[in-house]
Amino acid sequence: MLNNLMKTRPVDLETIFHPRSIAVYGASGGFLNAGTRFIMSFQESGFPGPIYAVNPKGSPAENFPTFKTLVDIPGPVDHVYIAVPAGAVIDVVKDCVAKGVHSAIVFSSGFREIGTSEGLAMEKEIAEIARAGGVRLFGPNCMGIYCPSAKLSYRVDFKMMKSPLSFISQSGGVAITGVNTAEDRGVGFEKVVSFGNECDVTSAEMITHLEKDPATEIIMAYIEGSGNPRRLISAMEQAGRKKPVIVLKSGMSEEGNRAVSSHTGALAGSQSAWEAALKQANAINAQSFDEFIDTALTFHRVKRPAGKRLCIISISGGMCVLLTDLAIRMGFEVPTLSRSTMDGLKEFFPGVGTSVKNPIDLAATFFNPGNLNKLFSILDKDDQIDAIVFLISIEFVISIDKRIPGFMDNMAQVFAEEVSKVEKPIMTSVLYSTRDDIRRDFVKPLVDHKQVVYPTVDRALSSLNHMMRYYNTRDQRHDKGH
Repeated sequence: MLNNLMKTRPVDLETIFHPRSIAVYGASGGFLNAGTRFIMSFQESGFPGPIYAVNPKGSPAENFPTFKTLVDIPGPVDHVYIAVPAGAVIDVVKDCVAKGVHSAIVFSSGFREIGTSEGLAMEKEIAEIARAGGVRLFGPNCMGIYCPSAKLSYRVDFKMMKSPLSFISQSGGVAITGVNTAEDRGVGFEKVVSFGNECDVTSAEMITHLEKDPATEIIMAYIEGSGNPRRLISAMEQAGRKKPVIVLKSGMSEEGNRAVSSHTGALAGSQSAWEAALKQANAINAQSFDEFIDTALTFHRVKRPAGKRLCIISISGGMCVLLTDLAIRMGFEVPTLSRSTMDGLKEFFPGVGTSVKNPIDLAATFFNPGNLNKLFSILDKDDQIDAIVFLISIEFVISIDKRIPGFMDNMAQVFAEEVSKVEKPIMTSVLYSTRDDIRRDFVKPLVDHKQVVYPTVDRALSSLNHMMRYYNTRDQRHDKGH
């Protein structure tokens, strides 16, 4: 039968990210049904094409046109979400082939990841049917595609914000948390794919596509394991010659490796082998989820520094000392500012207890918003420094706001406006606080002005280090003709 259904598979994955019509197989009833949630998400995201519900009983899904099979749908269907029990997926994939579907997301679980011969056999069979019938499969055991430019979203809570970041994730949960975390910090995505067990479309294939995608400037990848790690690393290395590839690799410990096997059925591999391979590929190896997101946002919104010389600014002398130690420990320099810079700063910041040598302890002079323009204008001209790190402890701002209502809002707005004018790379850290609701209010104007705000200076400098290592290595290899 398969020989009679042999079809040409679409070469360019881009057509999959921009389907003309969608059907959800397994949608019925209300929001508690997974298929219905998908179909409602597509509608609320503004997907412009036809959306159909499909289930064998023909039970209606909300107010969507509902059919018993894909073949019953009168018009063409490009893309299908499959949300049925694992045992029914084989017949659904055959229906996709018969309908001439381009691509399908297998949300259903119960395949290789459960560790049984039956699960593995079913996964191989659906891949073979799809491959013979010209259907590209994502999954099984995945959430699928989020593409704001196509108004395609599998979640109702995604904000549909666009940016040049693209993100592939073996885990649906990591993809969801990653999107929400980045969007909360003011950054959206070009493409996001939760790809699960990768029985057909692989992580290597997606990275190769994103390398060539003009709308993608930064590639993020959460990887648990791979059936062909050499091909994956080769794809990362090739892509890394043009754009940064930021990797969060899980399953590095023995216990994590075991968890990976039960999650997506992937072989995680040894920690040392992966670390060496990622280094060879010049892929950024993030050590935590926070570092993964921080680094992506830094590549997107922080200018590349010319060197590692930092100017550190705080409201507290003690914090200035701590941050100087931290910067040196992380491989940065904290040089003395030029004589003209120090003279200029002393003219405007003569307050007792204020140091203007570097680090700069602004003390009470920080609380005059008019000083910020002068401060940044002077520092921007200093050729002794390559980047600025500004630490704000929100409790100092709160204490003034209690006596001068409205101070914090005005300070936040002025600070955001002045920071956005700085030519040198600037990294702002507003420390976590017990009053984090107020901290978030203070940070919002900075986020609105397209600034990355870090909750600790450690996280800011770690992501800056990743950026500088990537570009320096890429430049060196380019010079050597690699």
